[in-house]
Amino acid sequence: EESFTFDAQTGTVVRYKGMDPYVVVPETIEGVRVREIGDGAFRSNIYVYRVDLPDGVERIGESAFEQMNCLSSIYLPDTVKIIDNRAFYGIFQGSHFHWPAQLEIIGENAFYNTYITDPVVMPASLRSIGAEAFRNSFISKVYLEGTIETIGDHAFEKSHLSYMQLNAYAFIPGISSTAFEGAASFQDLDLPWDTTQEVQYAFRDLLSEQAPSCY
Repeated sequence: EESFTFDAQTGTVVRYKGMDPYVVVPETIEGVRVREIGDGAFRSNIYVYRVDLPDGVERIGESAFEQMNCLSSIYLPDTVKIIDNRAFYGIFQGSHFHWPAQLEIIGENAFYNTYITDPVVMPASLRSIGAEAFRNSFISKVYLEGTIETIGDHAFEKSHLSYMQLNAYAFIPGISSTAFEGAASFQDLDLPWDTTQEVQYAFRDLLSEQAPSCY
C-alpha cells in the first residue's frame, strides 16, 4: 500500500509511486475499497509491464495509463463501467485486455494509437464509444454485442480494423459519419439485415470496398 497515493474519501488511487514491473492493486487500501483509478495515476510509468485491478473498480480515469510504453497486459474487472478519455493513450506494446462485462462508456482517445491485437468483444452494456477512441490503433476485430447509443467522430479512423460484426439486435442511433474513415485494412463486415441508413452511411467507405454480409 506504500506505493499508492490514495484518497480514502472517494476510494481513488491517485498515484502509483513504485517501480515494480508487475502491479496488483489491492481490493482495499487503508481499509477502504478501491473504486477508481484516478486521472494520470500510472501515466508515463516506464517500469510497469503488467497491472491487475481488483473487483469493485468502476472507473478508469483520464490518462490513467497514458504513454506507459512497457505495459503489455492489464486485467480490468467486470465491475469497470467507465474507461475515461485518453485512459490508455499511446500504449505501444502488444497489449492484452480483459474487456469488462459491465462496461458502459469508452471515452475520447481512450485507446488512441494503442497496440491491441486480441479480438474485441464489446459487452451488451456498452452505450458509447467516444471520438477517436481507437484511432490509429492496431485493433483488428470488433464484435458489437448490444445497443450502442453513440460511436463518435473518427472513432476507428486509420485503425487496423479488418473485421466488424454487429449482432442482430444492434442499433446505433448516434453514429458519426466519420467513425470508420480511413480504415484501410478492412476486409469483412457483418451487419443485421435491418441496419439503418445512418449506420450504412457511416460504413460507406468500408461498404464501397466489398459487399457486407447480412443476416
